[in-house]
Amino acid sequence: PFKIFSPAINHNEIRQIECGDNFSGFLTKKGEVFTFGSNDEGQLAIGYKSPVPVSEPTQIKSNKVFD
Repeated sequence: PFKIFSPAINHNEIRQIECGDNFSGFLTKKGEVFTFGSNDEGQLAIGYKSPVPVSEPTQIKSNKVFD
């Protein structure tokens, strides 16, 4: 394991982490969801596809609060 330094993480308390083969995501205590990793098919749900992996955790924009 290693510590990840990211503006998306540094000011958020992580409540849950999910890891897949090529992408991962986490849920903050405030109910925000961030994803990163492979996004060639739009699997990160961040609004666009990318041929290169997304290395910076990106917040999923939603009107729903997750818990």
